Amino acid sequence: MAEQSVALISAASALAGVVLTGGFALLKGRQERLDKQADRDVQRRVMHRESRREVYGQFISRYQRS
Repeated sequence: MAEQSVALISAASALAGVVLTGGFALLKGRQERLDKQADRDVQRRVMHRESRREVYGQFISRYQRS
């Protein structure tokens, strides 16, 4: 009976370890995905601002010429 208890505890420990490791891996993957999305959003905003700034600069220079 003691051997069965040890085997059962060992199996439960191994299963718990696998579950915890998998959970942490999923959380890490989710966090990396969210970080990448945030980086893409920031880059998109920067590009949009730069293009608006460029067009506004062209508008001002054309206005000053006329």
